Amino acid sequence: MTRYQQHVINYFDHPHNDYRLLWGIDRHFGLHCGFFDEHCRRHDDAVLHMNRVLATIADIISGERVLDAGCGIGGSAIWLAENLGASVVGINISAKQVEEARRLARCRRLEDRVQFRVADFCATELASESFDVVWALESACYAAGNR
Repeated sequence: MTRYQQHVINYFDHPHNDYRLLWGIDRHFGLHCGFFDEHCRRHDDAVLHMNRVLATIADIISGERVLDAGCGIGGSAIWLAENLGASVVGINISAKQVEEARRLARCRRLEDRVQFRVADFCATELASESFDVVWALESACYAAGNR
């Protein structure tokens, strides 16, 4: 693991309880700002709205395989599986976040549609072209320092 990767892990793991208190991640499982518009004014709603908007743009349909690169605690992966019937693999370098994502998927009984792995999403060792969509919601900006 590089120093940069450890920095990213610390950046998200250490303030986890702050995200819980201030952003309400227990309600929507998202570690991102969301998508606000004239119909969506609350952060909780904006996080879920972001999933809807991006899934519509990506034209994700039931049964498609999605790689969630930098999945956080699994918010988008869980939403895609639960709402669209997608089969999702979430990748994250934070073991703490992956364990939380697995717990949340178990609680929603989505283990058959969502898997989470601790890995660098720039070097997953997954087969090339094995996904229909690569989802990188507010995570792609962390890729440059991983190499």
